[in-house]
Amino acid sequence: MLWIPGTLHHLEFLEPQEKQQENKEFLLSDIARQGLSNSFMLAGFFEGQCLVLWGIFQLNDRHIAWAIMSKYAGPKMLTITRKAKRIMDAYPVKEIQAHFEDGFDASTRWLKSLGFKATNMREDGMIVCKRKGGL
Repeated sequence: MLWIPGTLHHLEFLEPQEKQQENKEFLLSDIARQGLSNSFMLAGFFEGQCLVLWGIFQLNDRHIAWAIMSKYAGPKMLTITRKAKRIMDAYPVKEIQAHFEDGFDASTRWLKSLGFKATNMREDGMIVCKRKGGL
């Protein structure tokens, strides 16, 4: 896989999983573009196709991981997971959060494999989970 610094522009080359189509549309909004403009992002390509765009952004004192996966990412999930885990293990913060939709089994499995543990549910039904960063 080829890993390059990501930008929201890479979303144009990514066909997301069905459950993440709304997330892609939100990330293309002006609100998201402003909030993510100075955050860490990484794009993963295989054979010319963007399979994942993911990153970590800071919101007040929290660091939140996010990802949009291509519907074609399945065969490269081990490679994607290893890369994300290595980066988060070294990311210079004490804690990283992720939020995912209750019932989104693929997201639940991936976050668990990255070392996240569910901590609570938000009022909108999103599950909050946390893991240690690199500090």
